[in-house]
Parts: sequence; structure tokens; C-alpha cells
Amino acid sequence: MRYVSIEDGVLSAQAYLAALPELAAELPPGARAFASDPAHYDFYSRRCVKDLTLGPIAHQIGYEAVDVEIRLAPSGLKHDEWLVLRYSDVSSLTLDVAPPNPEGGTRFESLALDEVLPHPDGCSHEIAFWDSSVRVVCRDLTAKWVTEEELARRS
Repeated sequence: MRYVSIEDGVLSAQAYLAALPELAAELPPGARAFASDPAHYDFYSRRCVKDLTLGPIAHQIGYEAVDVEIRLAPSGLKHDEWLVLRYSDVSSLTLDVAPPNPEGGTRFESLALDEVLPHPDGCSHEIAFWDSSVRVVCRDLTAKWVTEEELARRS
């Protein structure tokens, strides 16, 4: 990530938040709304991305575009809703998967922080877990917090 720092178990979004007013002007509307949400980096908020876990990743391939949906599951720590991210016209989807831990544990278990940046194709969204990451480059993204019941009705 360019601005967000995740080093030695310490998280900091301060440099990103300082740059965000300038970056936001270059982001597509959905990405701008998601990145600029005041709760996004408030570690005490139920709408902060920190501590979510990776759920299903789905894609829809159309004639002109590929769309991707990533669901981030609530943690037992503070969240009571899923975060559903929909990426339109995806040009790149990258998973950086850590090798298995010999002591056990699940990869992609706890989201550390994320970063949304302007990109020539629209925007890039990097989601950093403590051990692995997901990066999507797309035209735009939308983010919606939904309850387990809402999610079940959609499926």
C-alpha cells in the first residue's frame, strides 16, 4: 500500500487520511463515497473495515465487462453486518496468499486495513489482511453493509 502502514503489528491510516481529500477528487463516485466515509478508519466504529474476515468472492463475466463481488464477514469483535463490495468493469483481481502456517490458523482471517486509490482504469482497492491481501482494479466500486438476513434473501 502506498499510504496505509501495517508494520510490526501497528496500523496507521494517518498518511492516507491526510492525502484523501486530494485523492478523493480523482476517485470514481462509489469509490470516493466508500473511502471518505468517516467510519471507515474509526477503529471503534461498527462500520470500520478492520477485523472483518474474507467471505465469498464471486464474479460475473459479461460480453463487455467482468464484475466481481467480495463479501467481508463480520467479526465477533464488533461487527454485526457483512460488508458487500461490488466492483464494476474489473481489469485486475490479485490474491496474494500467504503460505500455510504450520501452527494452524486461517489465511485471510482478519482484515488489517485497506486503501482505495485513483487508477487509470478508475480505482484500485487493496485489502490487506495480516497475512495475505486482495487487490482489485476496476472502473468503480460500491460498498454496502448488510445484515445476515439481507444476505440470505439475496442468495
